[in-house]
Amino acid sequence: MKKEMTRDKLKKDKDKVNSWRNKKHDQMEVEEKKAEEEFTTMKNKEKDDRKEFLKGKRDKFVEEEDKRKEKRDESKSKELNEAQNVQEERKKRDPEVEKMVKQEKDRRVKEQEAGLALRDLRKNPEVVGMLEDWNDQLRALFNHYSKKDKTSNDKNSVDATKKLSCLSKNEFRMFCCEFKICPTFVNMEQMQGVFSNAARKNSEEEGGLVALTFKDFEETLLRVCRQSGDHVTALEKAMNTDPHF
Repeated sequence: MKKEMTRDKLKKDKDKVNSWRNKKHDQMEVEEKKAEEEFTTMKNKEKDDRKEFLKGKRDKFVEEEDKRKEKRDESKSKELNEAQNVQEERKKRDPEVEKMVKQEKDRRVKEQEAGLALRDLRKNPEVVGMLEDWNDQLRALFNHYSKKDKTSNDKNSVDATKKLSCLSKNEFRMFCCEFKICPTFVNMEQMQGVFSNAARKNSEEEGGLVALTFKDFEETLLRVCRQSGDHVTALEKAMNTDPHF
């Protein structure tokens, strides 16, 4: 009897243990399944978040690239418009440039011709004799007018000697107007051209000083005679008839 009771008890205890084990096993399976579902949900969320992040990055990159492309297109369009404007301006300027080039070419040709004519004049015995005869008077005039438009600063400067020994454009104009060379023999434009042609050569030799030396002064008188149409006789007539000479 005791043995049967013991066996029954053992069987009941065994059944309880098995029931507890089964319950525990079922509970563990539920927890594992729940954990697996949570892990899967987390992984899917991470995957969705990554997709969303990459999509945002891609959209931002596309947006920035579109802006860069728009700027490139604007810059290219601006460059194209500027090039067209330059071409249009060049078309407008080309005739003017050609005109200026032609004028400069004509001026150089005339200057070359004038230089040859002046060389011939300087070789002319009458001209040489006349310049020698009037050398003292011409040098006195040159010295007088070379001091007429100088300021105290000019006289006290380092280049005072050089400036006082040269005739400025304004001083040459005074000389021409007071002696009626302008407009009797040349007009104002021709007078300025005579000065510029002689002073241009002198400025290269005198370190940029745009003025006339005495030799250049003689040359301007010969240029005036040549432009007046009667080279030597015009100057002789002026010297003989004008009481201010």
